[in-house]
Amino acid sequence: MRKPKVKKPYKSLDEIYLRESFARPVPGLPYKDIINEAKVKITFSDGRVREVETSDYTAGKLLGAETKITSNLNEEIKKWFSAGGWSSVAISIGLPLLITIVERNLKTNNTGVVKEIIEDINNIVKIKKTLHNFRDNLASKTFDSFIANFPIKLKQLNNKSLIKDIERNLVFAEGNVSLGPGEVLATLYSEMVNPKTGDLLFQDGKKVEMKGSTKENTGGRPGKKNVVNAANRATDILRAEYGKRKGEMDQALISDLVNLFAPFKTKFNFDLAKLRGNQKRFMEIANIFLSNKISINIINDTINQISKNLKALAAAGDKLTGTKIGTQFVDKINEYKKSREGKEVKTFRNYFNTEKDPNILTDKIIMFSVYPQSIDKTFLLDYIAKIGNAFNSEYAAKIVSGIQIADYQFEEKFSYILFFNSLTNNQVVIGEFTTDYNTNLKMCIQKTAEFKDVDPGTGGTVARGGFNVIV
Repeated sequence: MRKPKVKKPYKSLDEIYLRESFARPVPGLPYKDIINEAKVKITFSDGRVREVETSDYTAGKLLGAETKITSNLNEEIKKWFSAGGWSSVAISIGLPLLITIVERNLKTNNTGVVKEIIEDINNIVKIKKTLHNFRDNLASKTFDSFIANFPIKLKQLNNKSLIKDIERNLVFAEGNVSLGPGEVLATLYSEMVNPKTGDLLFQDGKKVEMKGSTKENTGGRPGKKNVVNAANRATDILRAEYGKRKGEMDQALISDLVNLFAPFKTKFNFDLAKLRGNQKRFMEIANIFLSNKISINIINDTINQISKNLKALAAAGDKLTGTKIGTQFVDKINEYKKSREGKEVKTFRNYFNTEKDPNILTDKIIMFSVYPQSIDKTFLLDYIAKIGNAFNSEYAAKIVSGIQIADYQFEEKFSYILFFNSLTNNQVVIGEFTTDYNTNLKMCIQKTAEFKDVDPGTGGTVARGGFNVIV
């Protein structure tokens, strides 16, 4: 007995596309042996170029190898950075910058070049702890010759544009500490590493303080808050003695501003409650100058409060009064600020270009020290006396900078301090420092004669201060 035919719940593709849709079978597509789907261009070392075809599979393997090499480069650069003693935080910030600089200067799209870069990095890291090229270079007058004197030949990482790019542009902040030019470069190409405090560290634990500049007339400021405060106190005394009292300038400003606002006394009858923003602030300032209780302290407080908003304040005053009084007020404030900021330099130069008595000069220069009671006055007096009548403010600025460096070293305990300029490649190194303050002071003062110039303006902030050293 035959079994009943079970009806299928579906139709086959053959039934749908062949039997039901066409009168005859559909012929298959013509078969092609597809092998050469990708084209690869090969450039030989003699300049010949040949284009060949290969399978997608083979081409894909080639590209995969290239991607792997490029990925390895990023990891190797991270290893290079890490060998310099940088923290994970610093590496996370600095690594993308370093990778960009490498890609900007070297042909990282060429796998052969990438392989040589990786080889260079491994060779540098391998011998890093045995290097002494940075220490040897401390006696040189040229900064980055420690790279030129690298003990092994590098295939790619000796590229001059790459080195300068790292020196000048691999600059960033690690926490609250800003890294200056050249610091990272030294940790990449020498035995130096980044310490927990300070700029650079030798393998034996001795520290190097580095002051670098990428501009012609700027340099390093050897000091912090104590150095700045000592210089300000000394400058105030010089100003009083020379007759260039700050009070004269302050009183002149008060008089100018009172005279500026006085003609508008009857017109400034605006209702402060109806004013908003900068217009209200301008009227509050105007009322201060129209009162009888004006003082330089009030002016300075006012300047500090409005210094970031001067343009908007000027526009508000002009619009409110229909005159240029807002603009004139801001111009006078800016003129005062500029004069005040340059006053210390003018005072310093005026005083030391006119005073010639070695005893008086010695006393006044000692005032710039954080530790005046510790200075060997006899050495300083003899040093100034030997200069004689040629002594002027340039000598004075260099001597004071020597005192500031000695004071700075006394607080920070570094073994060397290095000043360099990336434009000229000049460097001046002072050290090795001892534990004796006056021995260090004598060395600093004698070495400052090698500075190109010293700008006698304290400048800086609480974190950085002191006279501007230019090499």
